[in-house]
Amino acid sequence: MPLAMRARLVVVLVLLTNVAMFLAGLYIFSLYDDYRRDFIEYEIPMARGISDANTALAQLQIELDNLIERAGARRIDEGAVYREGQRLLDRFDLIRPPDEARLIGRDHTSPGVYQRFLRSIAEYRSHLMASVTAITVDLAQADAHARRASRASLEINQDAAELVWMLHEGMLYDSETLSARLYRIGLPAALLVLTFTAAIFWLVRRLATNMTRTVASLQATLARLRGGDVDMEIVPAAPTQEARDIAESLGTFRQTLRELASVRADLARQVEERTQRLQEANADLDEQLQRLRSTEQALRLFKQVFDSTAEAILVTNLEALIVDVNDAYVAITGHAREDVVGRPASLLGSGRHDPAFYQGMWQALKTRGAWSGEIWNRRRDGTVFPTLQTINTIYDEQQRPAYYIGVFTDITRLKQVEQELEQLAYFDRLTGLPNRRLLLDRMEHAVKLAERSRSYGAVFFLDLDHFKHINDTLGHQLGDELLSAVAGRIKACVRSSDTVGRLAGDEFVVLAEELSNNAEQATAQAHQIGRKIVGALAASHRLGGKAVHCSASVGVVLFGGEVDSSVELLLSKADTAMYEAKKAGRAAMCLFEPSMWQDLQARVELESRMREALREDRFFLLYQPLVDMRGRVVGVEALVRWNDPGRGTVSPAEFIALAEETHLIIDIEKRVLGQVCQRLRDWQGQEGLTGVPIAMNVSAVHFNHPNFVHTLAQAISRYGINPSLLKIELTESVVMKDIMASVYRMRELQAMGIRLAMDDFGTGHSSLAYLRDLPFDQIKIDRSFIRHVDDDQNDRFIVHSVLTMAKFLRVDVVAEGVETEIQREALIAMSCQLFQGYLFSRPLPVEECENLVRSQSCQPTGSSWMSLL
Repeated sequence: MPLAMRARLVVVLVLLTNVAMFLAGLYIFSLYDDYRRDFIEYEIPMARGISDANTALAQLQIELDNLIERAGARRIDEGAVYREGQRLLDRFDLIRPPDEARLIGRDHTSPGVYQRFLRSIAEYRSHLMASVTAITVDLAQADAHARRASRASLEINQDAAELVWMLHEGMLYDSETLSARLYRIGLPAALLVLTFTAAIFWLVRRLATNMTRTVASLQATLARLRGGDVDMEIVPAAPTQEARDIAESLGTFRQTLRELASVRADLARQVEERTQRLQEANADLDEQLQRLRSTEQALRLFKQVFDSTAEAILVTNLEALIVDVNDAYVAITGHAREDVVGRPASLLGSGRHDPAFYQGMWQALKTRGAWSGEIWNRRRDGTVFPTLQTINTIYDEQQRPAYYIGVFTDITRLKQVEQELEQLAYFDRLTGLPNRRLLLDRMEHAVKLAERSRSYGAVFFLDLDHFKHINDTLGHQLGDELLSAVAGRIKACVRSSDTVGRLAGDEFVVLAEELSNNAEQATAQAHQIGRKIVGALAASHRLGGKAVHCSASVGVVLFGGEVDSSVELLLSKADTAMYEAKKAGRAAMCLFEPSMWQDLQARVELESRMREALREDRFFLLYQPLVDMRGRVVGVEALVRWNDPGRGTVSPAEFIALAEETHLIIDIEKRVLGQVCQRLRDWQGQEGLTGVPIAMNVSAVHFNHPNFVHTLAQAISRYGINPSLLKIELTESVVMKDIMASVYRMRELQAMGIRLAMDDFGTGHSSLAYLRDLPFDQIKIDRSFIRHVDDDQNDRFIVHSVLTMAKFLRVDVVAEGVETEIQREALIAMSCQLFQGYLFSRPLPVEECENLVRSQSCQPTGSSWMSLL
């Protein structure tokens, strides 16, 4: 082929090649320009738009939470809340999501994700608007919508991340597609370049190489960005503007991813912090709600207490205007709640208190903040009534007086009870007469008045005769009626200015004041009054359809003039005179004489010495043997003696009567019981002493004591003795006062194993017939019948009758006071087997008695008891 043709052919081929290369280059450049335009003008702005929208929404959520928090803490007013909320809505409206057509038109983008993204944005706007609207109305509802908006924001964040991820995947897909197309076009172009021209080949190869580097660099960069390496360095893959533009776009995309990651981290941290704050806020709200519930419950309880308490309560302001009252106030005063609210508290004023009283009350409220005391109030119906009232000041948080609260109780019944108690304290309930307390008070006053006026007065001490017998036989009810009748008769016998009082039981006192200034005339006046009283009480009383006779013994003592006397001394003197009247035969009056006082003083001194003797244990025992017909000791009797330092041994005849009267006999006989039990325990196991019984005397006072049987049982248990060795001797007068009660108590003692003996039989009111009913184990015939049993027919008959009756009743008989052999022989002739008296032995100390008992011989001495003294 000609060169020219070859040249032309080469030229043609070069031209064709150039055309082809031009066309191929134009096609490749078109592909590259489309890819660059899509990447720079679509993919990156789309990702940036999504990221900006997501960031803006996150910022809106943070500002919404801050707005709710400030509104909850009331650091912003409602107007500002409204403006801030409207601003948030306006800012939300400025957010523009990516164009749906452009986004959905890409084959690598899912329409469902985008639609969900748009729904999340719409849901977020709905909750944003609802939360902003509810902030000023219901903070809890606003907070709930805010939490829902936050969840929508998280969903938007997740959808945005997924959309960005899809864009990223699309970019990878476009780059791979572009690479494939470049390889399909580049190889033929390279062959043409190699075939036709090295320059074209070099240019094409260089262009392809640059583009390949750029695409590879883009793929690697996108891969690393997809792996989360947002801190990588991005450099141009080739020294071309396009490579630099791609590198710059990738850098922008990297920065967007970096900012998106930062935003996501910040959003997660903020969500976590917000969640923690919300939890803390919820805990605080729960605590506040619990406090509110507790406060509400306390207020409800206070209201219930306020309305249900029995005390009236009123609350006033500082001007004393009533703010509220409770139901008790309404019930006590009669004023309805609606009638008193707003009115002054003084509407209850009774008019019984002067202004000074109320001034003192207000002064106490101002200085001490409280006042209490008794105050008279007036009900709605006009009646006044006493109250016990307390007023306290109620202070506010700054400790300033805010209210007054008054609590009062109607004490009308309390006043009545006080009067009744005063009546009980100063007057006898049965007779209505002054009691001992009031009587002594009036006597004290009368004595002082008599001393000043140099006049005389008289004290009459009355004791009813045999009142106990009447009370026991007719019953306590008639006994009380009798006492009331006696009180009426006594009052009828004296002047209205005189005082008639009841001391106790059947004892009355009359105080006659302002008698004559002359002692003789005053004595005559006292005699006249006393005889009048004795005569009036001697007449029978008609009680319960029965005629009851009850006289009185009266003792009188004068006071006043120039004589200084105490009240207790006057009563003692009058009491002494009364006992003299009883000794004179009862139903009599006796005027106190100084000699009586000497006897009284002697009695007082004797009683004092007896008490001292008890304290210092000066009572001791002597033992007198009880012998049989053969002279053998079959028992002993313990006899109490008193060793007085000033008088030596004191006979029982001198102190037993007073001891019974003062009830000291109980303590004395308890000492005797203890010593007897101790002696029985000591004798147990001793040769000649084991099994020897000991008898002791018991008085009526002790026998009738409620704890008598218990005292004996305790002593027997304490000392561990055989109760059959203890013998209790009782006189007829002890058991005859109340036979039924005595028999019951005696049977209790016998059930314990204790033996019983009747002492001094024949001197009391008993008869042989009572021996059948009284559970005695032994009878001791009184010495008064034994003294003349040898020469007095009557005494001998009585002793013989007792011995005969006792034999049939199987009761042992002891002859007391046997002093001569003739008496002993006479008694033996009448079959008496047990004896006691000075003929055999006087009362012995314990050592001598033990020796005598061990000897088992107590023969008659042949001398009377006089020779032994």
